[in-house]
Amino acid sequence: MLRSNLKETATKLAPIEFIKTHRSYMVNINKIDSLNLKESIMTICETTIPISKRNRSIVIERLGKIL
Repeated sequence: MLRSNLKETATKLAPIEFIKTHRSYMVNINKIDSLNLKESIMTICETTIPISKRNRSIVIERLGKIL
């Protein structure tokens, strides 16, 4: 087991496949099952992931390129 914060972990992940949705969440965009921008949430394997106001525009921009 390794200890590191999300910022350190994010630098090791492929930026094309991962996106930060909230200060505590980073998700693989290929695994997103649903997206609800009205409620600012997404679902991955029946788990609800919040989308912060700060990261909302980044999420929309990144997902708009693959939709």
